[in-house]
Amino acid sequence: DGEILSVLHCGWRGTVDGLLINALNCLKELTSADIEVAIGPGADKCCYVVGDEVVSGVENSLIQFGINPAVKSKVLVNISDNQQCFNIKELLRSQALSLGVRPENIAISPICTICNEQFFSFRRQKDHSGRQVSFIGGHF
Repeated sequence: DGEILSVLHCGWRGTVDGLLINALNCLKELTSADIEVAIGPGADKCCYVVGDEVVSGVENSLIQFGINPAVKSKVLVNISDNQQCFNIKELLRSQALSLGVRPENIAISPICTICNEQFFSFRRQKDHSGRQVSFIGGHF
């Protein structure tokens, strides 16, 4: 009868804790329509260097939510012997797929907000970073 729109901010903690998974489960209770997911500009694997806390969180998340462990090599990208970059967009995509969202219904922005200076980034700018705002809209 109507459209349901939702917007989430999925930082690394929310992502590994299942924010998207919980939201998609709620949406599935509200509608039988095909769900579409858009993953907007955000930190990306080219710049998102992470430490042990994030690596551990990702590993636990894959187990907790029953996501294929082979996804780990796409989500945590080795850049050196002791450093990894986090592909948060790939983890979000994998979570959506695990709940039955069709691949063609997932759009992913290629923009990395760390290296693209059109966006504020605390990781890049530290205390000099500004803030961003996003909007979502639809045809009702």
